[in-house]
Amino acid sequence: EICQFIKEDDQISSLNIAYNEITEEGATLMAEALMINRSLHHLILSGNKVGDKGGLALAEMMKKNYALRTAELGNMDLGHKTLTMIGSVLVNDEASGMASESNLVTLNIDRPVLFSCQEESIEHIAMGLKLNTTLRSLSLKNAGLRDKGCYLLCDNLVLNGSLTSLDISSNKLTEDAGPSLAKLVHRSGTLASLFLANNELCDRGCTSLSEALSSNSAITDLDLAHNRIGSEGLLQLASAIQQHARLARLRAWGNALQPQSTAALA
Repeated sequence: EICQFIKEDDQISSLNIAYNEITEEGATLMAEALMINRSLHHLILSGNKVGDKGGLALAEMMKKNYALRTAELGNMDLGHKTLTMIGSVLVNDEASGMASESNLVTLNIDRPVLFSCQEESIEHIAMGLKLNTTLRSLSLKNAGLRDKGCYLLCDNLVLNGSLTSLDISSNKLTEDAGPSLAKLVHRSGTLASLFLANNELCDRGCTSLSEALSSNSAITDLDLAHNRIGSEGLLQLASAIQQHARLARLRAWGNALQPQSTAALA
């Protein structure tokens, strides 16, 4: 019934059916309906366990649907094939010669099911971002993202001129991800919100990020909660913030806050 409604209704602009029991078959039927519909701008499907086959059908649709602006696809058991296809969906720079019709602005692909430590699918996402001109917000939480994947993501994002918000919280980043994140912060002129909570950047990673932050004029919202950062890293962060007048919101709780670093950050 929902799929028939999507096919026939040319007024619907937003559909939120998150955390229901839509199956792989349901996702495939919905993708077919959305190949016809051109009024829907916001699709929220998070929490429906459609798996990789259902996700692949949705990704194929997104590649050809120019109307869709928001795709919330978190916690849907999406796999390697779906994320690889989403990488090609993101390529919409006509100069690339292989542009999709996608005009996505917001994309949530939290908690995919990936079994390889090689992070091939993350590489496809990263390469897609390099050739994307519309995406403003990307959420990739709980994706098993490691330092190499972070490097690939950041290295391609420095060539992206549209993204303003990146959430890679609750991944497997260590202090070795610090230089990659620092490069992104230093060179991006559009990124305003960066969410890194629940990783393990520790002092060294925080110091790298802080050095870049002191020369960045775009970041206004930074989340470093629960990153095992000690006094050394927090003091470096406080020093950077003093030179960064535009930072409006900082979350640093869950780290080793001591009186000296707390006072410096206040």
